[in-house]
Amino acid sequence: MIFLISLITTGAETPPLAHRSLVAPPPSSGEECGHTVSPPRNCLCSETISTASRCFYFVRGWEEKMKQVVGMVVSNKMQKSVVVAVDRLFYHKVYNRYVKRTSKFMAHDENNLCNIGDRVRLDPSRPLSKHKNWIVAEILKKARIYVPPSTPMSDNVNSSSKVPAS
Repeated sequence: MIFLISLITTGAETPPLAHRSLVAPPPSSGEECGHTVSPPRNCLCSETISTASRCFYFVRGWEEKMKQVVGMVVSNKMQKSVVVAVDRLFYHKVYNRYVKRTSKFMAHDENNLCNIGDRVRLDPSRPLSKHKNWIVAEILKKARIYVPPSTPMSDNVNSSSKVPAS
């Protein structure tokens, strides 16, 4: 029993306190690329890779799950945001036919160029807010907006204000 206590208190695995200050802390590869924990073994955050592509591991994670989608703008009432409806077809095994499902995504529109009815292509991005994970990459087709023909106001005012002479 006394032998076990002496092994635990001596600390054979760790260097003595006098030598600990001389030992440099191990370099954390996560400090440069933003990892909060140590990256996995297949992470590309090594010293031989340029700084621009060090965080490829995290970018690749969400990009593989999300593909580019094409949809129709259904709402543009927010600043720098649009709601896009995306239709998808899938084969239903029970009904033995294709079924159409519509999903609505919020997307970032930096310059507020999208109008209701525009056909747009969305690219995946990092989460921009609670519901925005997409960016409007391009407007494929602008919607036709009905503009009524303009009538001169002076003609309408003069014709309605004239009183027939009797």
